[in-house]
Amino acid sequence: MDHSQHGAHSAAAADSPAAPQAAAAADPAAVLTPGEITRVDARGAKLTIRHGEITNLGMPAMTMVFGLKDSTQLAQFKPGDQVRFHVEDAQGQLLITHIEAAH
Repeated sequence: MDHSQHGAHSAAAADSPAAPQAAAAADPAAVLTPGEITRVDARGAKLTIRHGEITNLGMPAMTMVFGLKDSTQLAQFKPGDQVRFHVEDAQGQLLITHIEAAH
């Protein structure tokens, strides 16, 4: 039996879990949280979202209000829309830096 490829295969398998983490570090939008918009506040440029766990912030699932880094995106969404989004803590304010419709 030829086992010469086993070492290479095992090393590649060991690297696999790190690949998504590396991609997420390079592109923050790669870490997207699922959610449902429950309210759109156009005047305040905020969305209320019932969301799953926000892993990059260590936040459990809940419903809360978020500001948007790009408020021009508000017009794309309405209550009931299913979305995927990325949130960053910007000096104590939670801002959506990326949001897209869930498919």
